[in-house]
Amino acid sequence: MSDMRSWIKELEDAGELIRIKKPVNLKTEMGALIWESRDKALLFENIVDHPHWQTLAQAPGTMKHIGLWFNVPATEAVDEYAKYLAEGPTACRRVDTGPVKEVKWLGDEADLTKIPINHCWEQDGGPYIGAGLNITRDPDTGIKNMAYHRHMVTGKRKLGCQMRTETHQWKLYQKYEKQNQGMPIAIVIGHEPAVHFAASWSGRVEIDEMELANTLYRKKYGSPLELVKCETIDLEVPADAEIVIEGEMPPHVREQEGPFGEWQGYFTTAMGLNPIIQVKAITMRRDPIYKTLLNFQREGNLIVQFNMAARILARLRDLAGGINIRTVHVSGDLCTVIMQMTQQYRGDARLALISALAGPYLHNKIAIAVDEDVDIYSPEDVMWALSTRVNPQRDVFIIPDVRGNAYDQSFTEIGEPGKPNWQAVGSRMGIDATKPSVMNDAEQRMKFARTRPIGYGKVFLKDFLD
Repeated sequence: MSDMRSWIKELEDAGELIRIKKPVNLKTEMGALIWESRDKALLFENIVDHPHWQTLAQAPGTMKHIGLWFNVPATEAVDEYAKYLAEGPTACRRVDTGPVKEVKWLGDEADLTKIPINHCWEQDGGPYIGAGLNITRDPDTGIKNMAYHRHMVTGKRKLGCQMRTETHQWKLYQKYEKQNQGMPIAIVIGHEPAVHFAASWSGRVEIDEMELANTLYRKKYGSPLELVKCETIDLEVPADAEIVIEGEMPPHVREQEGPFGEWQGYFTTAMGLNPIIQVKAITMRRDPIYKTLLNFQREGNLIVQFNMAARILARLRDLAGGINIRTVHVSGDLCTVIMQMTQQYRGDARLALISALAGPYLHNKIAIAVDEDVDIYSPEDVMWALSTRVNPQRDVFIIPDVRGNAYDQSFTEIGEPGKPNWQAVGSRMGIDATKPSVMNDAEQRMKFARTRPIGYGKVFLKDFLD
């Protein structure tokens, strides 16, 4: 059995984990420490006012960490993940009990304030659960959904929950509201990356993300992901999770929620009257490890970036004409897609840009196509391609008046958070920064061959150092 604790060991063995042994304050210090750690995972072992608790952050926090999990270099992780996803969901194993049942807080004993739920950003309206994976079930079909959503602690047994109207959880909640029923919900906190990767995946509503996680888990460990029944609601959760919060989202109830520092780096998004969760029980392991994360340009965004890149890469490889796509990267703010490709025929890049902008995510606002000689993980290299290979009047196009992500504050907001009519409308932009095509414009393409120093790729500085 592999879990978050084995993942911590894997990171530590690779030199990718820092243990913080000095006391850390949840309200005034932890957020800044997580923000500062751009390269390493952090394990906080001494949390003020929360003895016997630890907190894990930034794990995975870099593409190197993700490559470590897939056992490939960071540059190959997106392609490897796309291959895993192509295998589709597989059945988990049901078991009678597991480590997450070692401690049970039922009813009034289920007190959220006993958990080291930290303040992330200065402007946050309170402590937020950022790494909670929500598990819900369609009341009509029985198909389960697992996804990330933000949870503001508003009482010992109460959480605020914000959902965008395009999310599956919102659509399921709408079904429960129409039936005037509360929606059972389990919030899983702390597991190894397969479960977190799958929870950020976006696809058809009839696919159970937990079963998708099982496919990832099986391929890495050779055994199925084990699930156990909740104590107070009819849902199943990973048996070796660190913490599970069981509750119900009552129909037609909205309370003030926010502000919260969201993925685009602002804090005023989606504030207002949002649904709530009434907590019924909390189960956990002995000496549990709380999983936290920051969104903007840190772990929360990274996992979404990774999923977006894999999904878009698979979509682009299905385009008519067999377009030569190497790989895809998504910017840390989730709004820009960068494609590395070789334009074989005229128009290949534009077709790929249109497809990326109309892909499975509403985040995509800008798409950029570059050649295989451009490092898409280097902002400087991408900017060089934009500066030297783009004729704006020919290579840039705008798609006006399309629906966008409701958290995007540069778009025009319509409706209100917590209501079915909430949305945002704006435009999308494609930028072709590729060289002319191989088949039709070979002579023109040669003009854009970049200069390289003598010995490039053969002579390395490290070989000349003591």
